[in-house]
Amino acid sequence: MASGFTYTAEYDGIQLDVISTSTSHGRTLVPHRFPKRDGAQLEDMGREPLVASLEFVFVDNRFVAAGGGDYLDRFEAFELVVEDGTSRLLIHPYLGSINARVSDFSHRGNADGSPAIWCSATFTEELGLDPVFDPEDLGQTRVGAQAVRATALQAEAELEAIGADTTNVLSAITTAENWETDPELSARQVQLEMATLNNRLSSELDSLNAATDLTRHPVMKQYTSLQYALQKAAQSFTTTTTRLVKINVTEPLPLRVIASRFYGAAEAERRFDELRELNPAIRNPSIVPAGTELTAYSRTVEPRRFA
Repeated sequence: MASGFTYTAEYDGIQLDVISTSTSHGRTLVPHRFPKRDGAQLEDMGREPLVASLEFVFVDNRFVAAGGGDYLDRFEAFELVVEDGTSRLLIHPYLGSINARVSDFSHRGNADGSPAIWCSATFTEELGLDPVFDPEDLGQTRVGAQAVRATALQAEAELEAIGADTTNVLSAITTAENWETDPELSARQVQLEMATLNNRLSSELDSLNAATDLTRHPVMKQYTSLQYALQKAAQSFTTTTTRLVKINVTEPLPLRVIASRFYGAAEAERRFDELRELNPAIRNPSIVPAGTELTAYSRTVEPRRFA
């Protein structure tokens, strides 16, 4: 991983800046062997809990810039959660939401006075939870503009902490809100504006040396989030669908079962094809892992037709 770059994770709402992560998960298969018979019969004993090992850092560039910061507060809050010992919600950098307990927590600080605490911990998934479907109707362009605004304001705070110009990040808010409110904008114009703004943000990152300076890694992280939010907002403007929902799954279930429970059995087959199209990251539709957040069409949107 490039110096100064981290993933963002959360545990019980506490932000973790993850340097690296490794995970293990799978199913327990028991081979039954019989005398004078080739091979063995495998018995599937079920899915094993997911175990994620994370190396992360509590650091805040504002400590360097102004003599203060909140990295110690977040570290102490995390310690209290670990000592509590109960299962909490982990937002993993790429696996999504997982209910997990913490073990093997260790930490260290450098003697050079760097405002950082380096940590490692193991997060073990808590199984046995009831399935939860938490749909919420989302107006896509409105949600896209809100996401841009939220990430831009976070980036603004990081830039102000180091005394840098905030013009470009604030223009992202104006641009996204204009996409939402101006019905005359074409999809091409939206894409051009997004590309221009992203180029300006990338050039600004280079001038700030945010990719190589550890104390400025919060700036790098917020710019990356802002550029991603801009891309998603542009996509939501140009899509032909007026409504999307998010479905959060907390128990492993087949995708067809999820479609049946959410839309009803009569539409399960057609909706299954929709869900496959909207969620290309699902590699095995026969079992959708716990913690998966699915994108789906609202119940009020007519099913699409597939040849």
